[in-house]
Amino acid sequence: LIIDDEMDIQEALGFFLKRRGYQVHSALNGIEGLELLKNLAAAPDLILLDGNMPLMNGLEFLKSRKEQN
Repeated sequence: LIIDDEMDIQEALGFFLKRRGYQVHSALNGIEGLELLKNLAAAPDLILLDGNMPLMNGLEFLKSRKEQN
């Protein structure tokens, strides 16, 4: 799961991971990331997270994720 508000970074990381056989999901901010996690059949093996995003930054995402588990 890639959570980053910059599409260029999402695309570059996604390209790299897909070439190595990973299934990639992306979100533009922490709120979208949390919603996406709710709808995935299984938890992702890896979350790449930007610390500075609008609406919900990386630290807020981690806190919310911890509270949900």
